[in-house]
Amino acid sequence: MRKECTMRIVDQSRLNPRPGFTLVELLVVIGIIALLISILLPALGAANAQARVVKCTSNVRQLAIALVNYTVENRGKFPPNILTLQTQGPFGPVAYSPPPGQVSANFWYDLDRLGKYLPKATVEPGTTSVGGPIMQCPAAPSDENRTYSMNLFASSMTDQGDLNKSPQRLTYAGAGFGGNPPWMGTFWDTKSKGGSELILIGERWATEVSTNGLLTRSAIGNRSDATAGAGVRFVGPVPALPTYRGGAVTTEIDWTRHRKRNQGKGLEAKGRAVFGFADGHAELLSPEDCADPITRKSRFKALWSPYDRTNP
Repeated sequence: MRKECTMRIVDQSRLNPRPGFTLVELLVVIGIIALLISILLPALGAANAQARVVKCTSNVRQLAIALVNYTVENRGKFPPNILTLQTQGPFGPVAYSPPPGQVSANFWYDLDRLGKYLPKATVEPGTTSVGGPIMQCPAAPSDENRTYSMNLFASSMTDQGDLNKSPQRLTYAGAGFGGNPPWMGTFWDTKSKGGSELILIGERWATEVSTNGLLTRSAIGNRSDATAGAGVRFVGPVPALPTYRGGAVTTEIDWTRHRKRNQGKGLEAKGRAVFGFADGHAELLSPEDCADPITRKSRFKALWSPYDRTNP
């Protein structure tokens, strides 16, 4: 009997399987990846934080330049900041009213004032105010639609209660609105000396509730300890300030948006903020750059008004 031969095809891959990763090798790879991520994440976070600083500084610089351009057509005067609402002052409720002959509710960010000098700016929905990204610090919470305020002492006109005739011309008095000395500062314009040191605009706490989110008040720099000088407005504590998201703040300035790691916590006056100056430049400063944290005296790097040198 003839035997039939059959041919069998043998799968060589089964005879010689490819070597795979062992459990130990997989764990080592995962560990290396985790280590690389832990190294890269802080760097990426720092890069994002720096990008937000750059964008915020650009916003403030554009706003400062727009305010300076406004003065060219307005005899060296910056825009007014006039309120009409009743608010809580350091010595009780204050009923604001415009000075005689002045229209109420005039602000630096009004579209018919600043808008013409910011051609790419948008309008805040439902208002006649400049809005959009240029009014928002990218490091602020997303529900804050205006994060910058103009220095009160640069205002061409403000509420009658904030004006007080003194030997230093139109001056804001420290002992209450329209009260008595010690003086807190003098009102100034483009004719005043030291434009590179005079604060024109800065980052403020967004404490005003609106249908469009939280907004800053129009002005900054007019609240202080009645017995202290200019420096306390940088390092605090300043009494009778509005609360921010239910928490107590110690200065008008929001120092929290550009903090470095381990540079303060909560709402305390630790961190950095961007300021725009009367010569059009913008600068990132810390409270310690502006005032001595122990003596609370101004270092004269940033001035609310020329009078700071008299009452630091």
